[in-house]
Amino acid sequence: TSANPDPYRDYQLDKLMPDVIELMAEQGQFLDELATQLRDYTGERGTQTAILTQMAYQLRDMADKPHTIHRRMNSFKENIGALGTWLREMKVQPIDIDYFIVASPEQKIPKADAGFFGKFWHEFRGMIASFFEDYQALGDVHAGEAVRVWTVTGRDQAQLLKQMIDDTFTAQTGIPVNLQYIQQQVLMPAVVAGRGPDVASNLFRNDPINYAIRNALVDLTEFPDFPEVEKRFHPSGLEPFRFEGGVYGLPDTQTFFVLFYRSDILEELGIGIPETWEDLYHILPILQKNHLEFGVPISVQLQANPYGGPEMAMQSYAIFLFQWGGELYYENGIASALDSEEAIGAFRFWTELFLNYGLPVWYDFVNRFRIGEMPLAVADYQNYNTLVVFAPEIRGLWGFAPVPGVRKPDGTIDRSVGANAMATMMIKAAKNKEASWEFMKWWTSAETQERFGREMETLLGAAARHPTANMEAVSRLPWPVKDYRALMDQWQWVKGIPEVPGGYFTPRHVTNAFRKVIYQKEDPRETLLDYVITINDELTSKRLEFGLETLEDREKERGVGE
Repeated sequence: TSANPDPYRDYQLDKLMPDVIELMAEQGQFLDELATQLRDYTGERGTQTAILTQMAYQLRDMADKPHTIHRRMNSFKENIGALGTWLREMKVQPIDIDYFIVASPEQKIPKADAGFFGKFWHEFRGMIASFFEDYQALGDVHAGEAVRVWTVTGRDQAQLLKQMIDDTFTAQTGIPVNLQYIQQQVLMPAVVAGRGPDVASNLFRNDPINYAIRNALVDLTEFPDFPEVEKRFHPSGLEPFRFEGGVYGLPDTQTFFVLFYRSDILEELGIGIPETWEDLYHILPILQKNHLEFGVPISVQLQANPYGGPEMAMQSYAIFLFQWGGELYYENGIASALDSEEAIGAFRFWTELFLNYGLPVWYDFVNRFRIGEMPLAVADYQNYNTLVVFAPEIRGLWGFAPVPGVRKPDGTIDRSVGANAMATMMIKAAKNKEASWEFMKWWTSAETQERFGREMETLLGAAARHPTANMEAVSRLPWPVKDYRALMDQWQWVKGIPEVPGGYFTPRHVTNAFRKVIYQKEDPRETLLDYVITINDELTSKRLEFGLETLEDREKERGVGE
């Protein structure tokens, strides 16, 4: 039927694939029985059985009405994706134990139900305790001059970090640390009120500069050993945290795009992995002739995508912008550089991929890659972790390589891509800056990052592989040799995306420009130039707000327009 079947055509699937129709009915019955077992174990219907029941009903109904299958493919794919997510979560779900009962097999076990009054008493005690207990604090809380660290992460990650702090950092340095895990939105009000931490970690890429322009962070270049610490990371890792000659954060993690491929499908079609975009142009007609697709992320559903929205489109455009030799900003963010010929040419090429070849704007990468509809796709390398767990049936039939690039006059291929990073930063109000710096150095060291990565995999499985920004630590994690080499081949081409005051307008309006060209068929050049004016207005407004030199000031200094 292809990925987009004709809703008005009768494909006669019951005659073409009678065994598949029969298998659908069998699998529907199996899922129904599994849902029943779960309900018997838990004693209730809940969200954990909903997807099983829904998938079972759809499979049985499609088996009964095979003439409707092609019209229900989208919902079927969505349910498969939800089932895969459910399976992954079931493998790593925590278990709560109230008490143990040791008994012989013939002894009658009391019903595991506290009853109304038992539940009421338990909840009442929990409510009273909430006024006195700090549920965000982990482990022992030290009094006195302890370093206060806040991390925006899950409880499992925070508990592991606290364990490592106590048995390694504090044990070796004698510096006590109080660790809390928080929600992202809590940090800014706390810092403004003077009740914030000394160090905050696992923050989004744009956070350090947002705090730095408000004079709320310590410039890490003030520490004499910063040049040595800087060597731990790829130069692109620190780029988002640089501002006005200072560096205001260290990268915890760094991720970037690679090209995922299904080797079995490419071999069957007789095509290779594209080295350049010109190679891709030759491959696309073959893929489309076989009802297959190539994926370039815009607003896709990725299992490993903490950013999404306009940020995803910006990362996608950055591939072409950097490979075409363009930049995002002039002179450290004083104005947008998207009006350059390189930026316009990259934008035109990017949008023409979708206009001329009909690439999908939205798709579920993991599911389409898994079932073979999308045998080639650009995606964040963290999806490797998801595929290892989520798609065991295609193990050994896929891999990843550097993204296609642009061949330079000297014969080399420019495979530049942008990067995302999560940051650790030091609040300016920190009481003991030297101790806070020691913690930051320890946390981003190769030894700590390696141990954290390995123990997270032990705790949650391969899907939790830590995308550390420390390049030495990456080499110590359990990557297969072939995949590690592919990762390093791409990493050498990674470029940091700079963060500037007002820079949030750039991804927002790059996305708007893309949509205008794709959906309203506007001219790429004129559309992008119109939005550059809007971006520059916001950049100027923010620079005025924070007392920074503007483009108008710079032009006056140079005597432009006189």
